[in-house]
Amino acid sequence: MIGGGTNMKRWTACIVILLFLFSGSKVKAEEPPDRWKSLSETSYSAFQLAKQGRIEDSLKVLNYFSRQFQDQGSNSSVSGRTVRTISSVHQNAVDALMNMNSGEEDKVRAVTQFHMVVDAAFTENEPLWSSAEPSIMAAFQNMKKDAAGEAAAFEQDWNEFLGFYELIYPSVSVDVPPDQIRKVDALITSGKNQWVESGSEKEKVEHLTAMESEFQQLFDRVKKDESDPSLIWVIISTGGIIISTLFYAGWRKFKGEKQGEREREQ
Repeated sequence: MIGGGTNMKRWTACIVILLFLFSGSKVKAEEPPDRWKSLSETSYSAFQLAKQGRIEDSLKVLNYFSRQFQDQGSNSSVSGRTVRTISSVHQNAVDALMNMNSGEEDKVRAVTQFHMVVDAAFTENEPLWSSAEPSIMAAFQNMKKDAAGEAAAFEQDWNEFLGFYELIYPSVSVDVPPDQIRKVDALITSGKNQWVESGSEKEKVEHLTAMESEFQQLFDRVKKDESDPSLIWVIISTGGIIISTLFYAGWRKFKGEKQGEREREQ
């Protein structure tokens, strides 16, 4: 079994390092058209309210966003695929906030995902989803390290990685060509089906290396040298939410699976 103290120390150190990286990250965004700027500001307001625990107010802002989006949709210069992605993620966020059985962390996660995809729709350089790069690349290192160890440790690493990718996936789909996304998805699916539970160390490491390379290419697409300091505080705020909500979700999923196994054994 995994040592709880060791695992928590690892993640505490990871969070400290990532927050340091976020505080020093540099981004640049082109000034969007007014109609997209206003939509982005609305999505950010919903995100901030959810983060503060003001769920009802966040839901009101999401409903206001829907009216804005419908009014401006006919004049939008973005693709139909992007419009459909934003609409889908927006609906997921609304459903999460209205779900009485959904925990606060899940609600914040859903609104975070929504804000990130709206940001990705108009940001030319360093969109918010790129702030997940340190976390995802660190997850690959953890998986490689645990590939030869206990299956439970590797499975937890894998679930944590999936949690990160699931959060940024809608935003990535807005920014990255479909063929590149399909290649990444195929690698994830084949890994999940073939070796997550039963593969050898060599198979895992080779597959993880291929995945790591593809993800690095995703992040490299949005890297730019120039920066706009006015956006750094947004990255810090969103990055902190990404780390905390994903850590919670990954750990909760792992504990749930272990509890299920114990119940089946009894």
